[in-house]
Amino acid sequence: MYYNTLFATFREEITKAVTRARKNKVGYWPLDRTVTGVTVTGYQDLAVIPPIWPKLWRRLEEFFRQARSLAGFVTFLERRNERVDILPLMEERGLHDLVQVQGNTVRLLERPEHIRVIGKAGRRCRCG
Repeated sequence: MYYNTLFATFREEITKAVTRARKNKVGYWPLDRTVTGVTVTGYQDLAVIPPIWPKLWRRLEEFFRQARSLAGFVTFLERRNERVDILPLMEERGLHDLVQVQGNTVRLLERPEHIRVIGKAGRRCRCG
């Protein structure tokens, strides 16, 4: 998971390693379901779902402390208004813009290595 405080050259090297690992089906990547989706019917499922992008898992965990289904998850994310950069496009968006919920399945619309989280230290001014 990349934050805006990570040096670009380091991020690029990590992305190369991720690309190789995914291509060769080694490590975590054969199991990753971030963009294909995972089924979550309640809090108990979070302990057994396949691996997904850590920030998505953490937001699901937080959401399911009070929710009983995925209904309302995107709205929950909208209220948080966490900002991310889509690196191939160099566009800022809300995390909620990248999450899709269909029934009991949730997924990201971008690969994790294409997302850079804008941390508090790097929050951009919404001046003017």
